[in-house]
Amino acid sequence: MSDRNSSRPSIFEDPEAYFEAFQQRNRAMQERAQDLQAAMAEAHATAESPDSEVSVTVNVSGGLEDIRFTPEVRRMAAETLRQTVLETYRNAMQQAVQNLDSVMESVLGADSETMSVYRNATRLNER
Repeated sequence: MSDRNSSRPSIFEDPEAYFEAFQQRNRAMQERAQDLQAAMAEAHATAESPDSEVSVTVNVSGGLEDIRFTPEVRRMAAETLRQTVLETYRNAMQQAVQNLDSVMESVLGADSETMSVYRNATRLNER
């Protein structure tokens, strides 16, 4: 008798082998989680406004990491500056989402079941 996955030993027939296989799967999951965490830390994005007056950097969760202004912003009306910052932030966020998708594919595998679940979840959140 074996588990649902016939390549795994049965806990009833070979508990030691079952436990060893369990530990191997656990180590693999921990390594994958560490890889994902490291990749996500690098997946920030930076966008510039069309005339380069504003530069915004965000992390994959949308957190603002940096914002820079050139001296030209002094000549901008407050409302124009506000709109420019917001639009630049939105562009950076779009890039960050694309970066996150790439990170997830590289760690999980583009055709993996987990990646499919991730894609479905992100589509639901976009609605």
